[in-house]
Amino acid sequence: MTYSKEVFRKNEEWAKKTANLREDFFKELSHGQKPDLLWIGCSDSRVSSSTIAGSELGQIFTLRNIANCIAPDDINSMSVIQYAVHALGVKEIAVVGHTNCGGIKASKDIHDLSGPIKHWLEPVHQLYLENLDEINVIEGENNKLNHLCELNVKRVADIVSKLEWVVAAKNSGNPVHIHGWIFNLEDGTLKDLKL
Repeated sequence: MTYSKEVFRKNEEWAKKTANLREDFFKELSHGQKPDLLWIGCSDSRVSSSTIAGSELGQIFTLRNIANCIAPDDINSMSVIQYAVHALGVKEIAVVGHTNCGGIKASKDIHDLSGPIKHWLEPVHQLYLENLDEINVIEGENNKLNHLCELNVKRVADIVSKLEWVVAAKNSGNPVHIHGWIFNLEDGTLKDLKL
């Protein structure tokens, strides 16, 4: 059996189980969404926002990209953030990186890359170069990469905090709180970087 067929089998089981536990769940879900949180995370298959947060469908609006990056010239990222803040009225945005991130690792050796991924990871590579002295004193390659991941979360959170829609919400008296979190793959916990 191919994995895609397995997905449909598991989906059918899940839908039946969910409907049996909460009869009106899907009816309520179909009426719209009102999440309080926008999760800007990595596309890595190991870091699903709903699973990590133990949330249900409809509770977290999600934007996922390689290495949890956003770029002001990326219409997808900007559209998601604008929609989350203006249309959905999210109150919080969490930029979430994770340990052992392949995108962060790839950004360090960007000269080995080409095409869109090289362009996408260039800001992380520049961050690496700007903080090389700080990173080099850290022992262990994984620890160095995980520190770069934290620096990248802070970089992205800073970009988000300055976006016109986020600033406009703040100025209108409905501030959007920005968080920086790291998901630890080794033990399944979230770390708050306390931005």
